[in-house]
Amino acid sequence: MKYYAHYDRTSEMRHLLAEHLHTVAQNGQQFIPPTVMFPSLENRDVRVLAKIIMFLHDIGKYTDYFQSHLMEGKTSQLSSHAHISACFARALAEQCLDHIPSLEKHVWAFIAYLCVRFHHGSLTLKGLFSDELWTVLEQQYVNIKQKWHCILKDLGLQENVDFLQLPQHVDFGRWRSDTRHFLHMPQHMKGRLRRDYWFFALNYFFSLLIDSDKLDSGGVLPSAVKTVSATRVTDYIRVKHAGETASPMTERRKRASQQMMSVLKGLEDEQIRKEKFFTITAPTGIGKTLASLECALYLQQRIAELEGYVPRIITAIPFINIIEQSRRDYEAVFGKNAQVLAHHRLADLSFSTG
Repeated sequence: MKYYAHYDRTSEMRHLLAEHLHTVAQNGQQFIPPTVMFPSLENRDVRVLAKIIMFLHDIGKYTDYFQSHLMEGKTSQLSSHAHISACFARALAEQCLDHIPSLEKHVWAFIAYLCVRFHHGSLTLKGLFSDELWTVLEQQYVNIKQKWHCILKDLGLQENVDFLQLPQHVDFGRWRSDTRHFLHMPQHMKGRLRRDYWFFALNYFFSLLIDSDKLDSGGVLPSAVKTVSATRVTDYIRVKHAGETASPMTERRKRASQQMMSVLKGLEDEQIRKEKFFTITAPTGIGKTLASLECALYLQQRIAELEGYVPRIITAIPFINIIEQSRRDYEAVFGKNAQVLAHHRLADLSFSTG
């Protein structure tokens, strides 16, 4: 039997479920730089947890109920897939993160649960558990467990020990009374287990999943981060101001830019790795827009050399007129080597390639 993740009745286009799960997990891993980590979760664990979330986010689509809904239009409560998928993701996360201190391990597993459960909507910690949801989950679980070996064969995971035993770790009987590690986890995360980084971690993993899932569902291949040399900025400034009469202000701009770059070029590799914030404080008119872009491009290159990945550059600017002015400068610097997307309430987000 073939299992599908997506099916368009009009075009007859079908997307195999196993292919979707593998692709989402594989592509999502490419978005994780080696610098991302959280307290108690090293980078290798970030990758493990992200892979669990992305690979299992649609495992509930293997139920007969979902396949009937997809292919025949038969819809019921049992045809939902996100919540049962979230339960499998939580169970596998607890297995694979067993080396992490117990209390924090359960929080990370709960984060996996939240990401998968709400990957078709918005994240929330409110009203997570009601009495009627358990009946649906248990029926879906039985259906998945009965065909588990067929699912593993479809996924090519017949020899994977973690997956072979996974249904045994989805224990609704125990979970329904587990107030410490499951039912009351939202209260614990805001109380005795409160950590500021839970918020950022939850949104980070959720964003990874949503981005990779939607790209694959839409048939869009992930693109590499494009960049240019920092020297393109100085080249652009030279052309932009060619023919202008030298003035004290232009000399001040030139000296300020040189001083900023001198500081960055004097940084040791370890300082680049450890320092997370750099600030530029200068008066209006000194040329901070282009100077900061030059600094960002230089840091991007250094990080790429040190860490083995090209970080994205995102600029946050107040006021629409300043955003548009900066966009024009950036486009002139990048030329055809990269695209600039300006995002504000009046922005035209369409663009063409070719």
